[in-house]
Amino acid sequence: MPSETSADLLEKFAQDRSSGGILSTLEPASSDAVRKILNEFPGISEQYLDFITVIGVGATRDEEFYILEPESAREYVDHQSFQIYNSPSSKALFSSSRPPQKIPENLVGVVSTGGSWRYCVRHGQGDAVFCLSFSDSQIDEEAADFFSFVNDLLANVDEG
Repeated sequence: MPSETSADLLEKFAQDRSSGGILSTLEPASSDAVRKILNEFPGISEQYLDFITVIGVGATRDEEFYILEPESAREYVDHQSFQIYNSPSSKALFSSSRPPQKIPENLVGVVSTGGSWRYCVRHGQGDAVFCLSFSDSQIDEEAADFFSFVNDLLANVDEG
């Protein structure tokens, strides 16, 4: 079976949203919101923009994940979980084999699962999705593009 194209995946997401599926509670971003995003994060993922314009932002129906309006990942250093994981006591208790990374200026949070990590894209660097761990600031590629990332999330929800 040939892999699904971007257009196929966007149509699949729209079908889910319109049929009361997991994406049905998301609200499409306004054109003003998209303009603001483009001004603040030039070159942000086209797939992400298409998704929030057609499908939306907000909590999914089951509240398993939240499609966010983008926010600079550098702001996460002020997040309570980030500060707890990076406190001297936590570092002493849970030593990591990987040294912390500096959070790149172009890393933008776009999806939350409520855990101690955020899924991000890098504006100006394509559609890949990365996982930023609050515990050690590691940034690992999660998916080659935003639509594949959402498709994988939906598949995991369907299996659960």
